Amino acid sequence: MSEELCRHLDDYFCRALEGDQRAEFAAHLAICPACRQRVAEFEQCNQLLQRAVMESQAVPADLGERIRHRIRQSARRRMRTAAALASAAALLVAVVPFTISRHQPTGIRTAPVVAEPSPVPPQADQHPRVQVVFPPSADVIAVPMETSRPNVTIIWVYPAIKTAETPPSKAEERNGT
Repeated sequence: MSEELCRHLDDYFCRALEGDQRAEFAAHLAICPACRQRVAEFEQCNQLLQRAVMESQAVPADLGERIRHRIRQSARRRMRTAAALASAAALLVAVVPFTISRHQPTGIRTAPVVAEPSPVPPQADQHPRVQVVFPPSADVIAVPMETSRPNVTIIWVYPAIKTAETPPSKAEERNGT
């Protein structure tokens, strides 16, 4: 068995051997069982592939249209889901603040909001800064949100939610608050 000729097995499969090389390799196949086995396996695979090609069915003419139809259906389904989620979010935005405001304990006074100019002196091209201060008794949560305008900040003010009602202090009882 010549290993040099065994190396030509791929060339034989690809039909790259010509003339004398092909005849020499054919003679090698007669004496090399390993190469003969590989050639037999290769030919068997080739026959199976040829039979599969012959027996395969043609692609249906309307396959492309059926695929496009399913893609459109899927897109419509996603759009309906997105619309439903957007509606639910809008409903939550509309209902939750109303629900929170209805469940506020009675007798809570809102603390006054004091707006003062900032102690930082304004520069020539800048407006004076305003600082919003809530007294400690205000029980609010303030969330500043920057905007695209450099001199505008939106402050969302939410009432603090108390988990347990605290009894009024003696000073509050005297004042009637």
